[in-house]
Amino acid sequence: KFLHDGFLPKSAAKPVEVKLNAAAVSQAIAGLKASPATGKDNLEVVFHRDYSVDDGRYNNNGWLQEMPDPITKFTWDNAVLISRKTAVELGVQNTDVVEIRLGNRSIRGATNGHQSGRYRSSRIGARHDPRS
Repeated sequence: KFLHDGFLPKSAAKPVEVKLNAAAVSQAIAGLKASPATGKDNLEVVFHRDYSVDDGRYNNNGWLQEMPDPITKFTWDNAVLISRKTAVELGVQNTDVVEIRLGNRSIRGATNGHQSGRYRSSRIGARHDPRS
């Protein structure tokens, strides 16, 4: 019957009362440290979910990778998106291939313009295990 009707009666989640612990929030905020200013030797790296392959879980679906990113219009590719100011500071030009390293991990990509002091990437070709 619920397949026909499109819902299962009395299956809605029960409401939960949530209370804000203002003291815990204040304590957490007080413990935050200001981020150091970004610059040539201190870049901020931002990874975000991709519009087509999400967090990497849909990398095996080539059709999704054919969809252009709505901002960059890239398909099947990734870029190191950096501002002109940061590119000048680092001595790189558009389409130069650069390598970003953190510890023993690295990623390579061609440069492209973006916000100052920030490296942005989404299509990193890595898998994310949602259980972790």
